[in-house]
Amino acid sequence: MTVYTALFGPYDFIKPILKSKDWNYVLFTDQKQVVHKYIDKYPELKQWDIRYVDTPKDRIREARKYKILPHKYLDGDTLWIDST
Repeated sequence: MTVYTALFGPYDFIKPILKSKDWNYVLFTDQKQVVHKYIDKYPELKQWDIRYVDTPKDRIREARKYKILPHKYLDGDTLWIDST
């Protein structure tokens, strides 16, 4: 099982999760600078397989693309959670 979410734009920050050892956790984001700046301060970021995406013109549609089309980006069973 893969739990996944998307976070585009500087509006929010990923929240802590209770991670199951048998599941994968994937975060799609365009916030490379923010993540690198805070990864040591917020250990919960290390729980995620962070996949960086170029900043899109429309961040809302980009996030929805990953939300509704997981089969294009992930293998197996998936579960979407909101980043906040």
